[in-house]
Formats: sequence, structure tokens, C-alpha cells
Amino acid sequence: MIISLAGSSVTPRSMHITEDGELVCSTWDDTIARVKVDTGTVVFNNSVPQIHALRGVAIASDGSILVADGDNKTLHLVSSQGAWTKQLWSGPSDRDQLDELWSVSVDGSVCVCATRAGSVYILDCLY
Repeated sequence: MIISLAGSSVTPRSMHITEDGELVCSTWDDTIARVKVDTGTVVFNNSVPQIHALRGVAIASDGSILVADGDNKTLHLVSSQGAWTKQLWSGPSDRDQLDELWSVSVDGSVCVCATRAGSVYILDCLY
């Protein structure tokens, strides 16, 4: 199956498929979007002012969304409807240590964030 988002406001940067078959993604316009895969219908496409450079996204077991902010080197929790909830983690203060927290995956409560220096941070996210 191929879905087209051409003509919509969603240009995915990083994405994750939910258990109910929807696509959740960060976009090149720094928004978080949810799209119905079977129809290509955009459920929401929200700007989240607390997050400045949306990179990786992942779905938590409760349906909430984990989002990495590449500029601020932070990890955020966002509701399943795209509303900011809280910041979960802040990376090292040395800006040269992190390029982008762009690859976020979830296994239970563990988040993995890849970095420029070849380091990987494995976080216990208490959300």
C-alpha cells in the first residue's frame, strides 16, 4: 500500500506507526502530525512551542508520543492528541557532544537517543 501526503500539510521527517495503524511523525515544518494510513487523512498537525527542532518520535505504551528536540537536546512527552505534556530529559550542556537526538525508540520505558560523537544514551523515562 502506498499513501500519498501530497497536497497535505505533512512532510514527514521521522515517523512511527501506532498500534491502531496510524502514522505519527515529526515534520520538516517542526510539527507533530497523526495521519490515518488507510486514507491519508490528517488527524492533527500541531505546532508544539516547547519543542524547537522536532526530530525522532516514538509511541509510548499508553499512546502518548515521545519527541526529541534536536536544537535543545531534550526529550519531551506529548499527549496522543499532540499537546505538550512535559520535558523528560535534557542532554549534556556541551553542545558539541550532541548533533541531533533524532532516533528515538521505545521499549517499555527505555528511550534510546543517538548522538554525533558515537555515544548512545539509554534513558529510563519516567512518564
